[in-house]
Amino acid sequence: MRKHGMLADWFTPLFVLKKARLLQLNRLTCMNVNSAGRLLAAAVFCCAFGFYSAASFAVIVPPSNESLEAQIEFIDQEILLLRAELAQSNQDIPAFQRYLQQLNALNNLAPIFQPRLESLQQFNQQVSQLGLKVPKEAKLAENIEFKMPSEGSQVLVLLPLSGDYQAAGQSILQGLQAAWPLNKAFTVIDSGLYESMNELWELVKLYQPDFIIGPLEPNKARAFQTLAVQVPTLYLNQLDTYRANEKGLSPSKVLGLDQLKAFVDTLGLERVLVLSDASNSALSLQNGFQQAWSTLEGHRTFEAVNLDKGVHQSMAKALNVQRSNARKNWIQKTVGLELEFEARARQDIEAVIFFSSIDEAIQIKPILDFYHLNSVFSLWYPSTYPTAEELLSQQHNWQQTYAFLPPYLVQVHSDKMDSIAQDFSTPINDDDLSVPKSGLFYALGELVAEIVKNSRINQANQPIADSTLGTLITNQEGRLSILPNVFWLDDKQIQPVNE
Repeated sequence: MRKHGMLADWFTPLFVLKKARLLQLNRLTCMNVNSAGRLLAAAVFCCAFGFYSAASFAVIVPPSNESLEAQIEFIDQEILLLRAELAQSNQDIPAFQRYLQQLNALNNLAPIFQPRLESLQQFNQQVSQLGLKVPKEAKLAENIEFKMPSEGSQVLVLLPLSGDYQAAGQSILQGLQAAWPLNKAFTVIDSGLYESMNELWELVKLYQPDFIIGPLEPNKARAFQTLAVQVPTLYLNQLDTYRANEKGLSPSKVLGLDQLKAFVDTLGLERVLVLSDASNSALSLQNGFQQAWSTLEGHRTFEAVNLDKGVHQSMAKALNVQRSNARKNWIQKTVGLELEFEARARQDIEAVIFFSSIDEAIQIKPILDFYHLNSVFSLWYPSTYPTAEELLSQQHNWQQTYAFLPPYLVQVHSDKMDSIAQDFSTPINDDDLSVPKSGLFYALGELVAEIVKNSRINQANQPIADSTLGTLITNQEGRLSILPNVFWLDDKQIQPVNE
């Protein structure tokens, strides 16, 4: 089967530069004269990026009486100077100013480099004071549209195929390859190899991409965005703001609250009790939903309670059951008699919405029924998504609850149920439930592949695609948002709700 993603050739100029530097460092430990290694590093950089011809570049040798660390720092400083001078010669003002900012931040620039830095600073003053014209491409960076790739586009995918995010990156890559709709394969670069996004961007530029997918890692996505690249970029993460040529795609529970808001409004609910566990995720969801609730029309009441004393005790307090018990105790003490008594809960709420884990969620509806609040709606929006195994193991505990879940969880749950129905001796184990083609990140890769040819993502308030992650839409601000689906959990069944 043809693979649609092609791993970038490891033998790139930047890779050679790194290897040259390592070669030099090895020589530094063996000899006092290090010009051979330094010469190789400078030659590779200058030839790779077109700054000098192979026959005309000049090299500055690090002082041999300095420590190894100092000589390494010397090399890094000159490479950064060369990058700034290359950007200057190419009139790439954004890149030039980015490198100059890094140079200005150095506290111990080698004195031999000071004249070159001063020359760069003078050029920067000319840019500011004399209004030196910036290339049209750079000047219009903020106005570049999010243009979708075409059949002949060079698409570059930045995924962590090593490091802490390796498993997630590989799953996304598998989903992307399986569903890729264009005839031309995309090229993959392992972002896990790069701590500096400036260094990664130097490599990315060599491919002259028309469209970039990634990075995935949150800190790297934010750092990459500061480079203000002039290429349409689809980050695999949610960022605070986006330029015209940027979008972000990643499951976000906070953005998914639009689904909860719409569902509550459809039910016509006006008085809700909101329960949250102690997690930061639950608190964020509670705050987000409270803001969304305030935008609904009509007179509506919202009461928030933290489940900090356990589910039953916290709900007893929130439902005024504790007050009812206190009144009973006072009357018994006053009259000196034991009274037949049943605690009375408040009657002024229409629904309980809970941001919690599955272990807490399964307790809510039985407690409501115990206090004769059978008509109160029970709505669960997970603060942490359960695994398919947890859904399966807890299915007998659910009672008349609406749940907001990504479909892939229920799909894996259903597949497992079908398997068990065919063979009741089938054991439930983690291996069965961790099939890559049904995971969150695999689903994200599939969804990215599905939307790269969908022009509606440039319009606000548009349904884009139904996926195993949920329903992809563009919201009022034009941001991509993945909404969870609504399911009815009751009597060992998990059924989708047709809204």
